[in-house]
Amino acid sequence: MLQLLSSLKGIVVVVENSGTVVSKIADWVIDPDHGKVVAYKLGNGLYVAAVDVRAYLSDGIIIGDENIAQPLKELIRIQAEASKKIALLGASVMTAEGKKLGRVADALIETPTGSIAKIYVAAGPLQRLFREDRVFPREHIVSITARSVTVRYDSEVTAPGAAPEVAP
Repeated sequence: MLQLLSSLKGIVVVVENSGTVVSKIADWVIDPDHGKVVAYKLGNGLYVAAVDVRAYLSDGIIIGDENIAQPLKELIRIQAEASKKIALLGASVMTAEGKKLGRVADALIETPTGSIAKIYVAAGPLQRLFREDRVFPREHIVSITARSVTVRYDSEVTAPGAAPEVAP
């Protein structure tokens, strides 16, 4: 299932058998090296590792047990990624040559794996005079840092599938 990253913020985290609401998703933790969401930070300050999510629904995620939500200090494998503070949404997008393309407006996530399938890039106000908003598939993402995303993009490329699609 594919889901927009922005649609996850504010949805409830529910325990599978009891239906107990643990909290709401306040943020996410991105692994920039693998281009994945690896955890969700909850409104109560606890974290849920993405691998512990049993199901994604339009209005919530399902976890197997209330004790899956843990303080960050208990989730050793998530700590290093959380310390990088990768926000993704709003990050500057540029080419490897340093050409600014806009900002990440949203990202499409493959929910079973947490992998970023696409990023949606909104051109800035002045950039909109010369180019449209763009969608970059995972294959075009070169790197992700706390403040920026670098993409492979050649505006002269016209082969089908070689250039990013224009956002709707």
